[in-house]
Amino acid sequence: MKIAFDVDDTLLVPSVASGFPTDTPNYDTIALYKWFQAQGHYMIIWSGSGIDWAKTWAAKFGLTADEFPRKQKREDVDIAFDDCDVDLAKVNVKVKRLNNSVSRKDWNETKLNTNPMNIQDAIKVALEKGGYEGCSKIGINPNALSYQDITIIVLDRLFWQSLAKALNWENKTVVRRGTVIGNFVGGDKFLGDEMGFGMDYVNVEIYHALRYFELKLTGQPEEPFWTELLSTNKKI
Repeated sequence: MKIAFDVDDTLLVPSVASGFPTDTPNYDTIALYKWFQAQGHYMIIWSGSGIDWAKTWAAKFGLTADEFPRKQKREDVDIAFDDCDVDLAKVNVKVKRLNNSVSRKDWNETKLNTNPMNIQDAIKVALEKGGYEGCSKIGINPNALSYQDITIIVLDRLFWQSLAKALNWENKTVVRRGTVIGNFVGGDKFLGDEMGFGMDYVNVEIYHALRYFELKLTGQPEEPFWTELLSTNKKI
């Protein structure tokens, strides 16, 4: 069968709904996606926000798909999972939207209209808004950063702590693996609990530092990561 999954509010839980500082995976829906994939079905990931949006989030979540098409009604798609009432496939399954009472309006309007950002932007934010003192302590000129300077900074925990302060992450934790949302919103029992993923809480700055190191080690582009990260302090 051909199985299609939407991104926003289906595979992804927007920060405006979860209350976390960043958009987060919907582990329960992702587990369902992986179950269908393991059965050998033809997997589709699409989004009303476009093909690039679908590909970007699939890569972030470590998901592969047979196709990333434009989201539209198709007679050959057997099942479509979406958070809205849709008529896209032979069978359309509506996924429960978390915190449905919270408006997605601002998030939807701004998510695709953010200028690309990079590590230099992050360092600037940490310096100007987070009080990062690492550069002055080790004699680095923040206006003329070399590759070696940047390497030293990203390995400095004070940099990530300053970034946390600047982006209002201080004293917040996030679940690195396991069922993320069920333990913060509503307290419902989710599929991840039954599959025995377990829980692993870490400080938000450590979580994002590990995300950054993973994308560096796997050769993924940095701009989407920093753009997402530095846009999370916007008003929602």
